[in-house]
Amino acid sequence: MRSFNFLSRLLSLKFNLKKRLAALAVSLLLLPLLLTACGDSAPPADIARRYLENIRDSAYTSAYDLLSSDSQLKVSRSQYVDRLTRAKQEAGITRTDIVKVQPPNIVGKRASVAYQVEVTTQDNHKLPVFESLVLLQQDNGWRVVWPPQ
Repeated sequence: MRSFNFLSRLLSLKFNLKKRLAALAVSLLLLPLLLTACGDSAPPADIARRYLENIRDSAYTSAYDLLSSDSQLKVSRSQYVDRLTRAKQEAGITRTDIVKVQPPNIVGKRASVAYQVEVTTQDNHKLPVFESLVLLQQDNGWRVVWPPQ
């Protein structure tokens, strides 16, 4: 009788474990959908840094995804990628280092994030660049206004 009780409990634990693993698998599959539906709640400085990292890495399609909806209406993904690719080539930029991203200045649904990058050109000149990005808070989170203002 004891061995039957033990086996019964063991089977019950195994069944519960399978149910929990199945629930975990479903949760992991649905998590990206839920995160997309809820939007990106990252603060403006994080979005600005992500945008700059994408530009630095020539991941222009990922950078495009961080543009505001108005900016995306002004330029298609392919036009945006072409413009940035051509601009980098024409300027002879071989490397970009992100030096600093400042805390944002937020006024309502608009934020300004100052940053410093250092670009290296083909002739090995290093040029410091001090600029800022303007971001808008939208349903899908903070997004970059392009072209830069």
